Amino acid sequence: MNKSFKLSQNWPDSIVIGIAAIIFSYTCIRSILLSIVNDEAVTYFFFVSIPIKDIYLLNAPDAHLANNHLLNTLLIKLFTNFLGNYEFVLRIPALLGHVLYMSAVYRILRLFLRRYLLVPGFLFLNLHPFLLDFFSCARGYSLGLGFMMFGIYYMFQALDNSTAELPNRYLIYSLTFLSFSVLSNLSFLYPFLAIISIFFLFNCFKIFPLGKTNHRLRDFITQNVIILPFLVFIISFYAYPVIRMIKCGSLYFGATDGFWKNTVTSLIETSLYGKDYISFPFLFISKVIIILTFVFGGTITVYEYLKKRNQRSTDVFIKVMFGLLFLCIFYLTVFHYLFGVKYIIERAAIFFIPIYFLYLLLISNYVWERTSNKFSKLAFCVFSIMIMILLIHFIGCINLTHYYTWKYDAATKTMMGYFDELGKTGQFQDHSILIGVNWHFRPSIYYYMLKYKLDFIKGAFWIDKKISFDYYYIYDNALEKPEKSSFKPIKRYLISNTILAEAIPKDKINTEELFSYFARLSYVAFREILANPPVVENDMLSELSHINVDLQESDTARLYKPGIINSEINRCFPKLHLQEDI
Repeated sequence: MNKSFKLSQNWPDSIVIGIAAIIFSYTCIRSILLSIVNDEAVTYFFFVSIPIKDIYLLNAPDAHLANNHLLNTLLIKLFTNFLGNYEFVLRIPALLGHVLYMSAVYRILRLFLRRYLLVPGFLFLNLHPFLLDFFSCARGYSLGLGFMMFGIYYMFQALDNSTAELPNRYLIYSLTFLSFSVLSNLSFLYPFLAIISIFFLFNCFKIFPLGKTNHRLRDFITQNVIILPFLVFIISFYAYPVIRMIKCGSLYFGATDGFWKNTVTSLIETSLYGKDYISFPFLFISKVIIILTFVFGGTITVYEYLKKRNQRSTDVFIKVMFGLLFLCIFYLTVFHYLFGVKYIIERAAIFFIPIYFLYLLLISNYVWERTSNKFSKLAFCVFSIMIMILLIHFIGCINLTHYYTWKYDAATKTMMGYFDELGKTGQFQDHSILIGVNWHFRPSIYYYMLKYKLDFIKGAFWIDKKISFDYYYIYDNALEKPEKSSFKPIKRYLISNTILAEAIPKDKINTEELFSYFARLSYVAFREILANPPVVENDMLSELSHINVDLQESDTARLYKPGIINSEINRCFPKLHLQEDI
């Protein structure tokens, strides 16, 4: 009987563990199947491959400095050194971040929710498609989210007590996890600073209560001495990297129109995950809900403080989460006006999603606990509807093909697999090829060139009229008015809206016609070009046809100035060193 009673009491925990296992399996499968994307490949090539000292010193191209999410980079370096270069291996740190996140969420919910609400509460904080993207992607956001949620959990533990002093161990645990979140991704500096401020303010109100004259300065100093080293460490550790990124203009990801217009709007739009819902009303309604919950939470905070009644965990946590949201926005605004830091958007502001959802859940729980039965039932119905909407949206967003932010790289792995298969047939045994691409695809293409050992691919370069490519992998219709005869489509990829095409070799040039057309040009020069096409250095291939096009498009008068023509030839074929002054 006792065992069956325990089982009946623990059923919510068992269901939560089962749901967590299913969600984690989903992210694991995605980490294996999904193509490496631009930012992951950049991290691998420019940071994972260099010494640890250089990772910290950011000895990499200026344009990619912000791509180094330090702790994530170091863990990828560790795992790839031992386990090899595979998509899943690169994404192990992100999967660890997912485990941390779900564990922390479960622990937090058990602090204030009734047992039968654990399951819907866990679903509410986990079924967010944009959030889940980063739990299987080799970026630092996953680790940052996991560590941040554990920092919030121990912050709750530290503040939810009746004593005048903060429990030192919970304080240390919280700040340790929050420090790791900042090391995972610099964007998490905002919740780190906000929670430190909350601890400081808690000390002030607890140790120097309003209306009393006792000054427990020693206790106040003791508590803040614990906080100070963490703050000093993060500031001193990131001083050099941040200064270097600012000087190089690498902190470009963001906007300057304001927190509401940039940060909030971008998070709502990414939460839609590209689904074609009725965009304007949904955006408007979402912003109204955000305003109402923020105002309601502030009202609860003031009301509970003035009431001075025995506070439950939910009451304390609402005040804390209201303060956390407010202070994150405050520091974001201060940094913008004082240091010119842009308002973070989309993935850089991803920490706002679990913070706000947890805040919303706490408000719902407050209504269930503190209001009459009628309002409690109404609140539960509203929350249930929200869960259903979130679940339906999540099911509609489930995919094993792409990440929302890097949807353009959805087919890169498949496309490079095509070349891998062609290479195995020996088709490129006697010659190398060059691929023309849009710039987004270059890092991930180079990753698969390395992984599949596609040595016959000489390179993948931006589309350039002066370069002759053997294949194109581009956005559909990316070429400006391409001639249909210039390339032959091999395959179109609908999700990424890209096309793989093979260049059609041009007909052999009629030399007699060419020489007649350029009667005064250097006959020997063209004969040499036709007989021995030179291989141009620096990963650039050119053909006579491109020079021919250039010449035909030139002013007619120039065509009868051999020195100028030879100059054009020398520009494309520097090895010939033709005489320019004839």
